[in-house]
Amino acid sequence: MKAVKATFIAAFLLCSVAGFAQQMTRNRLNQNDTEVRFFSRDNYRGDQKRQGEGDSRSVNWLINSIQVPSGYVVEAYAQENFRGQSTRYVGNVTRISTPIRSLRITRETSTKRPDFSNDRGRNRNQRPGSNGREVLLYADINYGGGSLALSEGRYRGSALRNLARQVSSINIPVGYKVQVYDTDNFTGNSYTFTTSANDLRTVSWNDRAASIIISRGR
Repeated sequence: MKAVKATFIAAFLLCSVAGFAQQMTRNRLNQNDTEVRFFSRDNYRGDQKRQGEGDSRSVNWLINSIQVPSGYVVEAYAQENFRGQSTRYVGNVTRISTPIRSLRITRETSTKRPDFSNDRGRNRNQRPGSNGREVLLYADINYGGGSLALSEGRYRGSALRNLARQVSSINIPVGYKVQVYDTDNFTGNSYTFTTSANDLRTVSWNDRAASIIISRGR
């Protein structure tokens, strides 16, 4: 009886070690990878699909877990064409409870939010709706995080620097309007703001603005 019990315990420990090793292998899969791995079941199980940097306007496969390589970011949307509620993934996720209908994979050197603390254009004290001459873009909602001040003009992604597709709130002076576009060349889906917005999630534009036009007049 003791021999049977010892054999059972040994087999159990062996399976546990094997399972742990398998999980560690899964977690190491994306250390030097350049593709995001999507799985149809949780805990990286089921059918697998790989995708590199780029956009998918319509996702027609089931996603219940994700492996995101180091240095990459997945922006997932609840509706096609990058609309609806958005979720940002910067690491492995064993279980995803919200549907993904479109997504954007980008590469970043850091997963931290932008920080422009040394920028001359930054102005933490300006309040929404003030009579300033610059629009303030913020990385976080409620006018928080890194910010960038822009005067009247047209700005493509390179001019937005690290805030391209990272804007979460906008401070707009009285008499100005801001048109945001979800592509880099003032095309694609757009939205016009005529007043300050402390949370772009309410209009499904959080982390979407890739190019911006700032003009005077309503």
